[in-house]
Amino acid sequence: MNYRTHPDADERIRSATAAAKAIVRLDLYPAHKRELLSICIWKITEAAPISKYQTRYRSRATESAPESELAHDHVYQRKSLNDAMIKNPESVDQVLRTAVACVVTRSEHDALTRISREFPDLDGWERYKRAGIEIVDYEVSTGAA
Repeated sequence: MNYRTHPDADERIRSATAAAKAIVRLDLYPAHKRELLSICIWKITEAAPISKYQTRYRSRATESAPESELAHDHVYQRKSLNDAMIKNPESVDQVLRTAVACVVTRSEHDALTRISREFPDLDGWERYKRAGIEIVDYEVSTGAA
């Protein structure tokens, strides 16, 4: 699998970050604010790869799985990213730098969901370790930039 960066990745990330910075400061109905910030997080995790399923990070199991069995997972869960931005609007840039996606199989995604329910304070790559999911960094393994 090849990892290639979208030619407009930087501009797409800048745009989604600018939107999040504006949204976090608006006096919006809380559920609307969370939904709009969540969309910004999605836009960031989909900004760099050429396609939703060709992210930099993927589980080893995705190498032989058909696309219909793949899931785009947020390494740091959207809820925790939302919470951090709302709690401290000055931290939007820092928080969104942790908005990273990893493609996993649907069964691995189910395992990550179970881990999140069982250990609600566990986030990031620790969830993957707990679920026993092997991750490959395709930028490092392919030398792509």
